Amino acid sequence: MVTGATLIPLAIVSSILYRLGGASKLDAKKEFPWVADWFVNLPKKRDIGCGLCCLIYMLKFNVPWWVHLVSLLLLWGALSTYWDWLFNDVDNFFMHGLGCAFAYSGYAIYTKDYSGFGFRCLALAVSMGVLCNVFKKPIVEEMGRGSLLVLTLALL
Repeated sequence: MVTGATLIPLAIVSSILYRLGGASKLDAKKEFPWVADWFVNLPKKRDIGCGLCCLIYMLKFNVPWWVHLVSLLLLWGALSTYWDWLFNDVDNFFMHGLGCAFAYSGYAIYTKDYSGFGFRCLALAVSMGVLCNVFKKPIVEEMGRGSLLVLTLALL
C-alpha cells in the first residue's frame, strides 16, 4: 500500500530520472556511475520514469483507473515541453511547473477538491521557476524539478 512514507523515496528516484533524462550520456555516467549503461542509453527516462513515480504515489487515491491514466499521459506531455514555442524559444520553468501540476486536474475534478490542486499548481509553478532562476547548474535544477514533481503531490 502507498503511504506518506513513500513520498521521499519516490522524490529521490524521480529527481535522478529527471536528471538522467536531461544529462548527456557522458555527464550521466559521471554523475551516476552506478547506473547501468543500457539504462543511461534508454530514451524517455524522464517522461516515463517521473510519471510512474508520481503515479505510484497517486495510487493512494481511490479514483477510477482512467483518472490515473489521463494524468500520467498529461504529465508525459507536460514534461516534454518548456513552452519555448510560447515564450520566444526561451525555457519558462514557471510555466513548465504549472503545466506539470495542471496534468493532475483530473484528480481535482473527480474528487471535487480544488484547493489542494490550486495550491499545488501555485507551489510547483513558483518553486520550479525560482529554483531555475536562482541556481544556474543543470544538475541542481533538474534534480530539484524532478523531486518537486513528487513532493508537491502531498498538497493534493
